[in-house]
Amino acid sequence: MLLRDCNYKKMLKKIFILSLIVSGILVFFWGVYNLAFKKNTINDSASEKSTQKESASTSQINTVEKIEQITEEGALAAMSLRNGNAIRYYAKDGKVWEVDLDSLKQKAISEKELPGITNALWSPDGAQVITSFSKEGSNYFYTYNYQTSKGTKLKSNLDSATWDSMGAKIIYKYFDPKKEERTLNVANPDGSEWKKIADLSFKRVEISAVPQSSNISFWNTPKAEEETQLFVVGAGGTDLKKIFSGKFGADYLWSPNGQKAIVGSLEEKNSKKFVLGMINKDGEYTNLGIPTLASKCVWSADNKTIYYALPGDVSEDAVMPDEYLAGKLNTVDTFWKMNLETGKKERIIELKELDGKYDASEMFLSGNEDALFFINRTDSKIYRIKL
Repeated sequence: MLLRDCNYKKMLKKIFILSLIVSGILVFFWGVYNLAFKKNTINDSASEKSTQKESASTSQINTVEKIEQITEEGALAAMSLRNGNAIRYYAKDGKVWEVDLDSLKQKAISEKELPGITNALWSPDGAQVITSFSKEGSNYFYTYNYQTSKGTKLKSNLDSATWDSMGAKIIYKYFDPKKEERTLNVANPDGSEWKKIADLSFKRVEISAVPQSSNISFWNTPKAEEETQLFVVGAGGTDLKKIFSGKFGADYLWSPNGQKAIVGSLEEKNSKKFVLGMINKDGEYTNLGIPTLASKCVWSADNKTIYYALPGDVSEDAVMPDEYLAGKLNTVDTFWKMNLETGKKERIIELKELDGKYDASEMFLSGNEDALFFINRTDSKIYRIKL
């Protein structure tokens, strides 16, 4: 009996020890499980917060406007600086500003007001400018060199002036009131060493240097009732020739390599429909089937793509391009590009992203062609479309 009680006590002791061991194991595994679960919960929470932050960041990126106003005041002329990170422009009061395209902060290049200024034309390198003024019913032209800080008033009786393709010379139309003769001339930017290169029969003329050449092109200012005649002449006055005609109300825009030109013209005399075409340097014409003006286009640097504004909201009674060029009407534009090699046309900004009315003029691309700029004739301010 005593032996049985002893064995019974030993068995209880073993059971107690075994229970403690099992309990310890259970507590250990519970702790491991709880720690792992809590860690996963923390990770899941952090992951969720990270996802929310990423989503918010993406949302912010997606809500950045694709078209944006760059200037608060009206502008006369603008250009992209060659580093691609800034643009420079003349305000309507004659002050000159530079805009950093990353921060959109402005800095003054010249705070001098220029009463009566009507236009400005930058040289290709942006170092010089031709400005025009209207005073007491007459027009006056000046050149200014930003490197030397020197300005020059050009002689009277000019009504059109531009730069050669290098920005080394100016080209201008001169009217001699005594002889009643109109001539095309070339001179140094200060007006010295001028030389006549062609006689003109047109009362109003448009002038453009042919890029990457010493040639100069000119044509009669577009009018619906007039056939436009495009001429090219060497800077020395040699090899004058007509390279294209037969279109009414036509305007031209040369490609960067000077091998082609955009032609914006009426489909026929006094037509209400505009069409864009293209000619090569020999005057061979191709219809591009785009109803816009040459002044609403800009070439890509590789000469393969054109960006253009497609005008809308033009009255059927409007005389185009006369009334548009005279500033008597505005268009409501959409924005496109065309690959000239494939003929593919596509929008560069969707209709839903156009929250205002834009009448694009003086279009130009940023240095690296990641943005399109234009002056909106509706409010004269500069806008940017990110490409």
